[in-house]
Amino acid sequence: VFTCSDLADPTILLTATDPSGNTGTDTLVVTVTDSIAPIITNKGNLSLNLNGTSTIGVSVSQVLDASSDNCGVSTSWLDVTSLSCGDIGSVVPITLSTNDTSGNTATTTVHATVTDVSAPSLSVHSTYSVEVGITGQAIVSASDVVISSSDNCGIASTNLSQTLFTCDDTASSPHIITVTVTDTNGLSTSANVSVTVRDSERPNFVSTPYTRELNENGTVSAVPFNNDTCGVALIVSDPSSVTCSSVDTNVTVTVSAVDVNGVARYGTTTVAVVDVIVPTVTASNISVAVNSSGMYTITADELTANSNDNCEVTSSSLDREQFSCADLGTQVAVLLRVYDQSNNTASATGYVTAIDTTAPSVEAHASVTVNLTSGGTASLAVSDVESTSADNCAVTSKWLNQTSFNCSHALLSNAVLLTVEDLSGNNASDTASVVVADVTNPTVTSVGAVVVELDVTGSGTLAVNETYSGATDNCGVTVILSQSSFNCTHLGNQTVTITATDPSGNTGTDTVIAIVQDSVLPTITMASDFTVTLNNSGLYALTVDEAVNGTWDNCAVAGVTLNVTSFNCNDVGVHVVSATVVDTSGNSATDVVTVTVVDTEDPVVSAVASLEVFLNASGIVVIDDSNATDSTSDNCGSVVTLNQ
Repeated sequence: VFTCSDLADPTILLTATDPSGNTGTDTLVVTVTDSIAPIITNKGNLSLNLNGTSTIGVSVSQVLDASSDNCGVSTSWLDVTSLSCGDIGSVVPITLSTNDTSGNTATTTVHATVTDVSAPSLSVHSTYSVEVGITGQAIVSASDVVISSSDNCGIASTNLSQTLFTCDDTASSPHIITVTVTDTNGLSTSANVSVTVRDSERPNFVSTPYTRELNENGTVSAVPFNNDTCGVALIVSDPSSVTCSSVDTNVTVTVSAVDVNGVARYGTTTVAVVDVIVPTVTASNISVAVNSSGMYTITADELTANSNDNCEVTSSSLDREQFSCADLGTQVAVLLRVYDQSNNTASATGYVTAIDTTAPSVEAHASVTVNLTSGGTASLAVSDVESTSADNCAVTSKWLNQTSFNCSHALLSNAVLLTVEDLSGNNASDTASVVVADVTNPTVTSVGAVVVELDVTGSGTLAVNETYSGATDNCGVTVILSQSSFNCTHLGNQTVTITATDPSGNTGTDTVIAIVQDSVLPTITMASDFTVTLNNSGLYALTVDEAVNGTWDNCAVAGVTLNVTSFNCNDVGVHVVSATVVDTSGNSATDVVTVTVVDTEDPVVSAVASLEVFLNASGIVVIDDSNATDSTSDNCGSVVTLNQ
């Protein structure tokens, strides 16, 4: 077992004993170490006051509250042992360290604040006097009134409640001012001083010749320039003022001056009167009309709107007087200058606008003729119409109220107005009579031939637009035909003249062949169905009149034919007979009628007087008509039959 008392490395004896009691020994040096640091506590943060000194000490006892160690505390110390004015306003950390006998160390930290509790010391003069002098001011500084001042941490500032004194302070003297000294930590000490302010300066005025400038009313006070440290209370001059009549002369003035503190000065001086105020002038903006020669001369009075001077305006001038047509349309700046009796001058700029109110002259030709082109238009130029024109400046533009013409203007007297205008927009007009002529013949192109069909009345009409493929004219055409109506007497080719006429009476012609045709079919009216009887010759001749009741055609019927005109015994029975009517143009129509052919003639037969016949072996005999008849006759033939 080892304790703190064994920290000096003790030597121990080792003995070995066997069962027989024999022994052996050796020694062992044991190093005993203490590695446990002491335990310490502090008394908390410190607040320290500087009282009349610039530093303060700090001891271990002010910081250490208690300490302990397993083997005993050896020593304790601080890393900061004193604080000064420089630490004021800061929190200063102070570390306490404690060692035990083995050199183990423990630390603890507190924070210290330092406060200055000592105000500065101050000693001042009880009274002080100042003179406001020629500037009218006096300044009192700290060095004038402070005898001494000090502080443990240093003086930061010395202030006076009033440092500047003026003439206004003379009547209310003395003045109590407060002197305050403040140390670097804001602690201050004050003391009062009684300050007396004095003024002993006499007023001054200009005694040498001086110049006075007339004011805007043409007068000026004759009182000379004056001053005083604290102010002039009263100054009187004789004469008291001067006017324009004294310009450029010297006037003697008697002067009395008293300052606010009753100090006076008297004397005479000379004043020279001058006028340096320039006149005032306002220029007008005017317009001037150039004359028949294109010129105008302006005067200063025309451009002057208003001019004044404190004394008198004596003359005026312009930097430009002449204006011409070249100035038209432009505002020209003209400098107007006026002068007074002292040759003071002023100027103003007016703007002159030259205008031209004179209209130009113009004369047009009484009559002008223009021909329409092949396109039906015509153009008219000013040069075609104008005879003469002139202006005092210049004619800048010329125009016609109408320059384009077309067919609607042909054959008319068209009034055209020629107008000329100058630079200023003045204009004049004259009228010309413009005759528009159309000298172009129209053209018409025939289609060659046109078929005209007659109608059921035997009439036909040829339309104009069927006869030509084109008809042109610069102003339009009207097309007519030499013949447009046709009838049956015109069948065949007829030559027709096509004439195109324009509004001006110009014509063009061509011909067309009118092929007059009749395509209307004739009509035929058939008789009612009827019966015809063969004659004793076994024949019948059928006529048109029997089969047809009537015919019609728009022009004329050329003929009627029947497909059957005769019947014989072979035709006995019912037949459809066709009738065809043909007109003079070869048109035809066909109709039918039913014709019944009959034979009403009885045949004649003559038997033989007697007939002898012989039976055959079979007991039969056959006879025919040739055996029994002597003769037979009929218009169509007959067949004899035997009843046995």
